[in-house]
Amino acid sequence: MINEDKNRRNLTLVAVWLPLALAGCASAAPAPYPTFAEIPSVPGDVRSPAEWRRNIIAVRADGVKLASETAPNTFTLNDTEAFAARTRAQASKGGAAPNEITGRAQADAFANAARGRALTPPSTR
Repeated sequence: MINEDKNRRNLTLVAVWLPLALAGCASAAPAPYPTFAEIPSVPGDVRSPAEWRRNIIAVRADGVKLASETAPNTFTLNDTEAFAARTRAQASKGGAAPNEITGRAQADAFANAARGRALTPPSTR
């Protein structure tokens, strides 16, 4: 009995909307084809075939160079101590790191404030 009402409603919806949809499709007339006069002219900023060729050759040359620079056994670790010293010097320019105790206290205060703002979700029953 329940399914009969559902099926009847679905059938009614199809019976009402299907003719409207088909009428909308049938009323669309084909548009006329454009004439050659209506075709826009070529933009002025389009590359010529010679420019395309130069760009393609340049990209391929860059690819070959990159492949040769990143080939196996081309990477070595030289002068690591100097690199580490430069990195330490750059890191120390940023100032002293925050005190661990102060940082911990700030983190705990933020967490406590967030817990205070948190609400229990409403019951779904």
